[in-house]
Amino acid sequence: MDGPDAYPSEGEATLADYLINRRIRFEYEPQIGTRHPDFLAHAPGGDVVLDVYEPVLRLHNSSGAFDAVKPVSGAFDDRKRKQAQAARHVGLPFVVVIGSANSDITYDWMAAVGALRGRPGVSFAVGPGAPSEPKATPVLVGVGRTGGGENTSFSALAVLHPFNPTLWRLRLAQRELVRQHEPRLPPDDGNRIRALTEIYDRYSDIEADLTQRGLYIPRARRVRLSIYRNPNAAIPLPLTFAGVHDEQWDELPIADGSVVYCQVALGRDAREWQVLED
Repeated sequence: MDGPDAYPSEGEATLADYLINRRIRFEYEPQIGTRHPDFLAHAPGGDVVLDVYEPVLRLHNSSGAFDAVKPVSGAFDDRKRKQAQAARHVGLPFVVVIGSANSDITYDWMAAVGALRGRPGVSFAVGPGAPSEPKATPVLVGVGRTGGGENTSFSALAVLHPFNPTLWRLRLAQRELVRQHEPRLPPDDGNRIRALTEIYDRYSDIEADLTQRGLYIPRARRVRLSIYRNPNAAIPLPLTFAGVHDEQWDELPIADGSVVYCQVALGRDAREWQVLED
């Protein structure tokens, strides 16, 4: 069983932690041609060049709209492009990895896909002749930084996500408590609210029990990657690069002959973080 010392503490999870946790040997700031990217990882499917990019996004208001795609698009600036080209020149895949240390948000799939391939949106028929209940079809609005044959030296864009790999046990135990009592809850009125409050009060007891048994480690941290593959990459990233917690996105043909950009693969232990987002 994992002990508390097996994990980096909160706030310290980095790409180096990711590689170390996966026991992937790496070189820091290796010389690739005339460039010095952050890492050369000696991964199971072959060597991969990795370079970290930390966008800056500060939210100065408690409400209002903001654009997360534009900061991530900076990962394709001139410096990163030259590093990607250097990796391509020596025959290695290149991945730019997005961190959130300099931002007030954690970047998600919409920001990553928007920067890489185009902003996610939907298309549906309107006007005369359109069906009364038109079917919405996922589309990409505009052209991302790897569209139109651009930036083919980039094999993929990835996003770092720190998470607690033991928290799923606590969440499932808490949900099971609610599930067991739900059939006996009073109707939707004040009594129901009081009954739910009593159930929620037992959450701390569950947490204390799982912590004592070593099944939940509050300060445990791991790092996973959401990997967004470039369908036009000159040197594709090997599918085997992804770890047991990682997800991978790519283009996928569908029944009507069109192509969508979507999640295509999940590591076998992805449930450990997915349960936290359900």
